[in-house]
Amino acid sequence: MIGKLQMDNRVRVRVSFLITLITISSSLPILAETIYKCADKNGVNVFSQTPCGQSPEKIEIREYTPPAESAENKLEQDRSYNEEVKARLEIRKWKLKEASLVNRIKALEQERDRQISVINDEINESWDHQKNRTREMRIESIKGDYRRKIDRAKSNLREHRATER
Repeated sequence: MIGKLQMDNRVRVRVSFLITLITISSSLPILAETIYKCADKNGVNVFSQTPCGQSPEKIEIREYTPPAESAENKLEQDRSYNEEVKARLEIRKWKLKEASLVNRIKALEQERDRQISVINDEINESWDHQKNRTREMRIESIKGDYRRKIDRAKSNLREHRATER
């Protein structure tokens, strides 16, 4: 799961970088310039800043400055997108924490049941009533220890759910 989060982080960083790059490049004016289009010896079109080939086609690139509102609008869209991504990330973090707490409770219950099962097997194999009484007391002690641990984990889960989104 952590690998997936790291991958999501990398994707998010790349997307943010691309959005920033597009925003910057779309808000900068394009300078007027001339380029030439020629065909090389294999007939493939080549573009160059200097005349090339036998009959170069001159192409004028004109200056373009986007309207100020366009750049501001793009910036606002980027902000809105970033806020949406942050909100989704917070929801994902919340869900991961909840799953972690639920899994902790299940793991505690399974470990408690495993320990009790081992002691019960010892009791079933033994005829020594004194040792079995001691084992039964160990089972009660284990139940109490795990009850406290599980109750604490359930309390953490309730607190977490109270902060739901």
